[in-house]
Amino acid sequence: MPALIIAHFLSLSGLANNNNQLFSSMRNKQTSYFKCSYNGRKKMGVKKIGVGPTFQLYWVDGVSQTYSYVVGAVGRRTYNYDLVDSLGGKWNEKGGTKPKDSFILTNIVNNNTISCSTF
Repeated sequence: MPALIIAHFLSLSGLANNNNQLFSSMRNKQTSYFKCSYNGRKKMGVKKIGVGPTFQLYWVDGVSQTYSYVVGAVGRRTYNYDLVDSLGGKWNEKGGTKPKDSFILTNIVNNNTISCSTF
């Protein structure tokens, strides 16, 4: 019986460590807040999470999307677009060189735009 209690305690402490690591990684992600419009419609709040090769946009109406930067060999641009979304859409980005900078995303196929400015 004591061995079972110790094993249970060790498994719970492992879960606690995993949850702490998960919380820490989430807390340390770069988060910025913007007012964004899709194709010039009404602006609404958007939370941008992430820096580096991917980021997510979470719209206040519940829509979210993940975007990944496309980089060719040795960091040179080898494609006619900057980002790919999780549905396969290809986007160019203007601005946004710093985490809290305003930016515009333009889809290269259908010309949809996402225009975001800081609060």
